[in-house]
Amino acid sequence: MLGVLMVCGVVPLHAAKAQEGEDPALTAGLVQCPDAAPFVRTQQQAKARAEAAQASAIAAPSVPELRACLLEMERVDQQVRNGDWSQAAVSRMVAVDAAHLPQIRRIVAEHNRLPSAAQVGRDDGVAASCSMPMLIRPSRSGC
Repeated sequence: MLGVLMVCGVVPLHAAKAQEGEDPALTAGLVQCPDAAPFVRTQQQAKARAEAAQASAIAAPSVPELRACLLEMERVDQQVRNGDWSQAAVSRMVAVDAAHLPQIRRIVAEHNRLPSAAQVGRDDGVAASCSMPMLIRPSRSGC
């Protein structure tokens, strides 16, 4: 009886590390303690659900419209900056910066800060958000 209790006590330790049938000690423990099998399956399913929920939370921004706006602003910005450094190209860069600056200031004012990763996504949304401070710096005129 004591041996069965010991095996049943060891099973949960192995359950987090291996799937049923992968770990010989877990398999042997489940043979000795068949009532542990449903517990192990429940724990594995709960872990899988928690991992899926976390992946979903990371992938899905809470403010997708803001993400789309930032990504579009970044796309336009990078498009004008990937050219040459002629006077015409620099003029286009200045025009894009002038168009984006009011939008960026509005976004920062609405959120009381730069958008977070949860709001705009942890991948490209954060990259687009991180490029914004370059335009927010105060001008020499104090504006």
